[in-house]
Amino acid sequence: MGDRHSQSISVQDRIDGYLSEKIVRWVSLVMRHARRFVMAILVTTLVLLGYTFENLSINSDAVSLISEDLPARINHEAFTRLFPNLENALFVVIDAKTPELSRLAALKLGHRMRRLPDYFSDVYAPGGG
Repeated sequence: MGDRHSQSISVQDRIDGYLSEKIVRWVSLVMRHARRFVMAILVTTLVLLGYTFENLSINSDAVSLISEDLPARINHEAFTRLFPNLENALFVVIDAKTPELSRLAALKLGHRMRRLPDYFSDVYAPGGG
């Protein structure tokens, strides 16, 4: 049992020695050619930054993530053609203890939304004007 433990330590020591030697060589190389390494890193960074701006983006349109061949997507496209004003609509459902309280809340919300034209281009509250 002791032999096995000492063998695993010697294997570990050999691995450590090999890695240490490679790291020392790498650090020496970088130190001898520091300016070249810094320039290479800067150029690489700029190239990758340009690539990122040109090729990576975030598409927040959840509908475009769904295959155009699916029936639900086909129905959505037809709905959008028939009712284009509802494409970017925000629907709010208000639940209250009584219809009167619900109507009052809808009126207040509609009034507050109309005061924010930068966020809401049009506000329509059915039954609320």
